[in-house]
Amino acid sequence: MSKIKQLISLMPEKSDCAVITSEDNRNFFLGFAASNATLIVTREGAFFYTDSRYITAAKQEIKDAEVILQNGSFYANLNSAFEAKKIKTASFEAKHTSIEEYAFLKKEINGIDFDFSGDIDNAILKIRRKKSSDEIEKIRRAQES
Repeated sequence: MSKIKQLISLMPEKSDCAVITSEDNRNFFLGFAASNATLIVTREGAFFYTDSRYITAAKQEIKDAEVILQNGSFYANLNSAFEAKKIKTASFEAKHTSIEEYAFLKKEINGIDFDFSGDIDNAILKIRRKKSSDEIEKIRRAQES
């Protein structure tokens, strides 16, 4: 089972989606590093929003999410995505969201219930703790270097 499917299976019932903004977690789920991107995971699938610097490479490398070119600000993209996917409740990474970011989200995103309970952080941590054989091999090679 892919990491995205694992996350979908662990998403809180109250949430329509998980919004993954931390670079480490985006990279973990998709195997693609980008300094400016957002991963939105719904029960139907995953959507990776990024800017023009990464769009070509992302479309070639990412297999577990639809890759979408960002248009405008982070908040405008979230509003558009939430409207298109009919999102009413979104879980955010509480451990990776500053108070300032939270305030901007509350101000800029309309008609959404925000979940900062930490449930999505716990789901991500549960998935990250379990290592695949490829991850174990990478850890072994890193120790030998």
